[in-house]
Amino acid sequence: MRTTQKEGNAKRLSMVIVTIIVLLTGGTLVLSMISQANGEPLSATNHNEKLSVKSLNAELLLVELKAEEQRLAEEERKREEEERAAEEERLAEMARQEEENRLEEQERESAPDPEPVEEREEEVFVVTDEPKEHVANSPASEKQDTEVEEQPEVKERASNQDFERQVVALTNEERKKHGLADLEIDNKLMDAARMKSNDMQTNDYFAHESPTYGSPSEMKQHYGIDFRASGENIAHGYSSPEAVVNGWMNSEGHRQNILREEYTHIGVGYDGAGHYWTQMFVGR
Repeated sequence: MRTTQKEGNAKRLSMVIVTIIVLLTGGTLVLSMISQANGEPLSATNHNEKLSVKSLNAELLLVELKAEEQRLAEEERKREEEERAAEEERLAEMARQEEENRLEEQERESAPDPEPVEEREEEVFVVTDEPKEHVANSPASEKQDTEVEEQPEVKERASNQDFERQVVALTNEERKKHGLADLEIDNKLMDAARMKSNDMQTNDYFAHESPTYGSPSEMKQHYGIDFRASGENIAHGYSSPEAVVNGWMNSEGHRQNILREEYTHIGVGYDGAGHYWTQMFVGR
């Protein structure tokens, strides 16, 4: 397109130049031919007057030629500026797109990999029962909730509530050994833990999943207990607080629950009829 315009401009300039040349060189011959045809001699005066007219016309054409050249040059300058502006805009757009792509790639590289759901122990405001391997008598996991065949000798009788508070105290002693804060007693958790121990004794089962209340988290919700993190330890057959806490501390999964930093509150339930123990933990 640009080449075609330049060719047209060149042709127009060529025609103007040719016209000027004809006027300057051929004018005399044309006038002489006209005079001879009329039978009149070409006088010097007439000749000079004709030449003056021709010179004036030639000058006017030169002025027009310069004006045309300036106009064409101005058009060419504007076209070049428009093309340069369009090229600069195109390059700027490419640079913006490259910068956006770079930032997106940098964000993807810096973003942490999402945790697999099956490996995540808890999420804020999402209820989980932890550790996940809390299944009694599961051969595929470490057995945290195993029955003790040989029951320790009971040295003295004490009320269930005394036993429960002793378990809380012993649990906090273990946490202090590891620089952790004490767990606070929560009355709703205490009630729920007692009901869980009683439920296991009454319905003759030993598992985290209750046929009456469902999962530990569902049972906490049933009792209106708020939490961000949730856990539970259970035991059967231990006849003293020292024995049951010692048993839990010797089991990796139960030990993790007792020493978990996120937990803030505890409830303990004991049913002496069958020596069923329940520890319920929540983090708030």
